Amino acid sequence: KVATGIHSLDEKFSHFEVSLLEKRFTFNPEKHEAGMPDLSRIYKIHFPEKYSVGTVVRAFQGDPNIEYAEPIPVNYKCEVPNDEMYDDMYHLPRIMAEEAWDIHKGENGPEIVIGIVDDAVDWRHIDLVDNAWENLGEDFDGDGHVIEFNGSEWIFDPDDENGIDDDSNGKIDDFVGWDYINEFEEQDNDPTPNLPSIDHGTHCIGIANSRTNNILMVASIAWNVKFVTAKVCNDGDQYFDYDPYEALVYIAELGVDIITNSWTGGYSQANHEAIAYAQGLGCIIVAAAGNYSDEILMYPASFPGVISVAATSQWDYIASFSSYGIGIDVCAPGVNILSLKPNNLTQLMSGTSMATPLTAGFLALVKSYYPAWPNEMIINQALGTADDIDSINPSMANKLGYGRINAYRALTETNVSTQQELRLTINNTAATDENGNGIFEPGELMYMGFEIRNFSVGLDTTAVTYTLSSSSPYVTIVSDEITVNVPADDYLWADSAFQFQISPAIDSVRLITFEIHAESSLPIPLENDWPVEILVNQSGLLVFNGIGTGNSYSGEYIRDFLLDEGLQVYYTEQFPPTLNGFDAVFLSFGNYGATLSNGTGISLEMSETIVDYLYSGGYLYEDCGSFFGAMAYLEYANLEEIQGLCSVDTVVTPLEENSINLLTGLSGSLAEGMAFNGSSQSPNYYIDIMTPDSNGTAMFEEDDYGIVAVQGEGAFGQKTVLMSYSIAHLDDDTLGTSEQLLARIAEFFGLLTVDLDEPAEKDAEMSMNIYPNPAYDITHIDYTIPDFGHVVISIYDLQGKEVLQVTDDQVFPGKNSVQVNVSTLPSGIYMLRLLSGNDAVIQKIVKY
Repeated sequence: KVATGIHSLDEKFSHFEVSLLEKRFTFNPEKHEAGMPDLSRIYKIHFPEKYSVGTVVRAFQGDPNIEYAEPIPVNYKCEVPNDEMYDDMYHLPRIMAEEAWDIHKGENGPEIVIGIVDDAVDWRHIDLVDNAWENLGEDFDGDGHVIEFNGSEWIFDPDDENGIDDDSNGKIDDFVGWDYINEFEEQDNDPTPNLPSIDHGTHCIGIANSRTNNILMVASIAWNVKFVTAKVCNDGDQYFDYDPYEALVYIAELGVDIITNSWTGGYSQANHEAIAYAQGLGCIIVAAAGNYSDEILMYPASFPGVISVAATSQWDYIASFSSYGIGIDVCAPGVNILSLKPNNLTQLMSGTSMATPLTAGFLALVKSYYPAWPNEMIINQALGTADDIDSINPSMANKLGYGRINAYRALTETNVSTQQELRLTINNTAATDENGNGIFEPGELMYMGFEIRNFSVGLDTTAVTYTLSSSSPYVTIVSDEITVNVPADDYLWADSAFQFQISPAIDSVRLITFEIHAESSLPIPLENDWPVEILVNQSGLLVFNGIGTGNSYSGEYIRDFLLDEGLQVYYTEQFPPTLNGFDAVFLSFGNYGATLSNGTGISLEMSETIVDYLYSGGYLYEDCGSFFGAMAYLEYANLEEIQGLCSVDTVVTPLEENSINLLTGLSGSLAEGMAFNGSSQSPNYYIDIMTPDSNGTAMFEEDDYGIVAVQGEGAFGQKTVLMSYSIAHLDDDTLGTSEQLLARIAEFFGLLTVDLDEPAEKDAEMSMNIYPNPAYDITHIDYTIPDFGHVVISIYDLQGKEVLQVTDDQVFPGKNSVQVNVSTLPSGIYMLRLLSGNDAVIQKIVKY
């Protein structure tokens, strides 16, 4: 049992069945210096999979003893597989390596060590082993080496394998690095691949530091420095099996000079602190920008002080796969790069994964030439001597960092400085209201803060003036300007920077558009205006209709129905920044289609907005083919949390098309007594099949497919209705209409009282059982009714036509039975309806 003696924490540990509380990072306290993050305060916990990560995180975020709680992001490798081969290593002459080597080679300077965190490295490779760093802190016999050649292969020195952690770093006999997860999911001291497919790390370190001028295979820009490895993968998957940031801390504490990271993931504050810790130990961190062909910021590349690397081609064009944008520091060749492969082989690979170790090897060469320089000067020299390639890539102007690296210029130019300009963005904004209830009400005074990120390197702290403006008549800006001193390559939060007041006369929900503008004495070439949207006077109902292709949305239909009922509706095709304050929200995202090119995507921010609303006790209707499937595909950390809030236990998303054949409303649900035998929706791919939890009720079951609609009432007072098909496109010619279904949902949310000509929900004591089912000729119907009355039992085909009447009589309460001859019916699927007064039960019957 995990216990700390802190009551509030121990309660949470018990509630979530926490099995292990341990430090997030293994590190050496003696390495810590003033001003560096204190990694000893960061812990990770282990708990059963039945608890969603998001739920646990939120619970601990609210504890006053916790500074921050967050999920640990998944991190990915960045190669782009390509089987096209080339014979020469064009990337070295492209960065003027030969001219640089005429001035200096890495082997001629002091020892420089490149650390690599990756899937694995075949350090015994004939074109690597001579550059392997040896941890002489584990040299037990004192003979000056810890690896040796036994005549047939390279092995660890048997006289050093004493099973003791001689250098007291927590790793026993870590002679050339550490394997954090081997094929047995254990740790050991040999970071080599256990499968031939684990080739990413070997290829990367070969680019940075393969043995050069030895006749064999390939060369590297560093020209023979040293390398050490942390292995964090035990298979060929794209994601790492072990936390690469803990491995990075280990590598940093070994005293390496450069750490190359050809992988990406999401933001984490703890990971940011791990990076800052490594930088505090004197490491230069290099990381891949990502292979996403967009401007999305990835990590660790986008953390302050990390050199973010994009990939270029042989002719300096930005690679088609490479990420780009404000967060890029430099570019390097990354297309069809020839390097090493395990088992003494070579291969071509492409990706920012390849450009990154090339940049790391280049930095090792520069650091070897200028060993007395601090890291800030090394980085400034490397970036300030890069070749500007904007003219070759005009559509990417100012989005490729300082240019493509040039080794010759880096070793020869003096008095170098980077461009004196600001690369600014605003990461986040936060609006708070004076009374703190989260609903931005008429006449209320509001405060707006924002987070600044400056990606410029090599500048002094620079004064920047930010101003707020809006043309909306519904707000008055009270305080519109703030001047802040923005540090280079770092974050800065401007809290409550602006004030504005909502008009007392505002008459409805309004989405207010503001603009934040930046001015400085230095140029701001990329961005200096940022739009900000804030929803105010939230009330009534919100209907969101996504924008995208496909005939699969319901927003307009829902809007018109609610307006016809005299309800106040705010309709939007832009997902709002908050849902708080609305009595109910109706969201329609459409269907994504076979190639995911239709429908409207659900961003992580959108999912968090939905989570916040449900925690506040909101009422949510949603239709989308793959609401949960999309979030699973994108690996959102809050997936299990949002499922729980929606009363959904499990979700399966088959990778196939499934149009409606027969959608049957299930007993005890809002859809009871209804059935739909088709839909005009198109497309109909990847339809979520949902299983409700104890707070949920299955609403609709699709024939030969599964449950595709669930209603729920949760612990926070929230109510939810989720459908995998568009309500607007259901065929209205079977048993029930879209309008009747929507009316029942509105009644469920307390918005309407149903007054339509439709069967009401049955009494809980009313039931029906059919056997055998399927039937060949004779079947039996057992049914129970609560009161004496008129009973009609009929069989309908899927077009809603009555094909056989079974009973039309006065019946006593309690259990009754009737025998039915269905031999005259053609084989197929039918619906059997029991009607007693205004109560109805419908079940499917199959005739063989």
